[in-house]
Amino acid sequence: NNVPGSPAIGHFSSNGGARNPFGQDFDAQGRKWTTQLCGMDSDGDGLSNGAELGDPSCVWTVGATPASTTGITHPGVADSA
Repeated sequence: NNVPGSPAIGHFSSNGGARNPFGQDFDAQGRKWTTQLCGMDSDGDGLSNGAELGDPSCVWTVGATPASTTGITHPGVADSA
């Protein structure tokens, strides 16, 4: 719910269900945005999860606006850029 336009960003379907690679990594991090999760490249596209979600410095906190709000891509789908 924290990524506008992506109601189920950690899942293959917008209705939930099976987790994509980002969802699996998010679950492994206790379902929290951590520095480790931010620095990972869950979908293997060469961009960190943080870069894809507008937090390249891994400093975002719940309720804050990410450093960048344009060019956001999906950290669980390699071809979303």
